[in-house]
Order: sequence, then C-alpha cells, then structure tokens
Amino acid sequence: MIDNLTVKENFSASDHQMVECELVAETVVNEVIKTRYCYDKANYDEIKKALNDIKWSERFLDEGVEQIWKIFIDIIHDIVDTHVPKKVFKDKASPLGQL
Repeated sequence: MIDNLTVKENFSASDHQMVECELVAETVVNEVIKTRYCYDKANYDEIKKALNDIKWSERFLDEGVEQIWKIFIDIIHDIVDTHVPKKVFKDKASPLGQL
C-alpha cells in the first residue's frame, strides 16, 4: 500500500508536480534449489561401459518408435544420474521477477 503521500513542487520546467510516497509492501523471497551436472567431472569410462553393456536390440524389440525413444531417454538419464556428479545450490528468487 501507499503511505505518506506528499505532492511536491513542479518537476523541472514542467507544469507537472512531483509526487513522493512510501510503498509499504510485504514481499516473500522464495528460495530456489537448483541442481547442475558437473560434466567435466563425469566418469566417462563407466558411462561407456554402461552403454556398451546394454543389449539395445533386446531392449527395443517389438517396441514402437515413441516407446523406443522413451526407453532410450530413460536409460540416458539413469546413466547420467549415476555417473555424473551434481552440484546443488540455493538461489533466492527475486520477488520482482514474479510480477
């Protein structure tokens, strides 16, 4: 809300007057937890081994294209989660960014 509203003198050479007030508002700063993969520290030997150990023909047997894609992406995500370290950090979201 607005508090202490005051009409001041004219603004420069204009016929408009300045208005001064205090904005009284309660803000909530949300803490956002972000996770980033550290690909530079990944265990690429284990990633290659995990990918080579998969019997792709058997995994995709009798599946449609959409299901094959889902299986493939799930495998990649699992391997990345297992062999690529993550960095977790907190970030404060600006309340102005929510306007």
